[in-house]
Amino acid sequence: MDLILATAKLFAAAAFPLVMAYAALSDLRDYQIPNWISVVVLICFFPVAAASGWGGMAMLASLGAGAVVLIGGLALFAFGMLGGGDAKLLASSSVWFGWSAVIDYLLAVALCGGVLSLAVLVYRRWPMPRAWAEIAWLRALHAKDRGVPYGVAIAIGALILFPDLPVLAGGGHG
Repeated sequence: MDLILATAKLFAAAAFPLVMAYAALSDLRDYQIPNWISVVVLICFFPVAAASGWGGMAMLASLGAGAVVLIGGLALFAFGMLGGGDAKLLASSSVWFGWSAVIDYLLAVALCGGVLSLAVLVYRRWPMPRAWAEIAWLRALHAKDRGVPYGVAIAIGALILFPDLPVLAGGGHG
């Protein structure tokens, strides 16, 4: 049974950065994060937490952190400050950080979002090279009436902090 849990933890833990990277690419390419991505991120948390020795209460506490982030994300969505897919991805990935690290995660996402926003603003001020105009996602990113693909910042923030995820350390400190 220990081998099965360890294998499940390995695959689920490996899925987290891969799915987050896919979310970033999807948002950059299409300005959309499919719902299945947030679902996979959330589901993969449970085998990792179980294999790390987390009990039900610790997992529930981490779900609580994700729920609070979801409420905040939906409020930002209601005011047009964040996309719906961004809010769901931010919430599902926050479950992995739990109460002990969710503030660090949100700060990392905010910093990455600030850098990303500045880079996009600079990119939009320059004339687009003709060769780039043939590439749909570069053309969309250059459009001044489009938002910033914030899923990129969410994923980068998660990937930066991935090695220090509390759920990977074990001990049930959700």
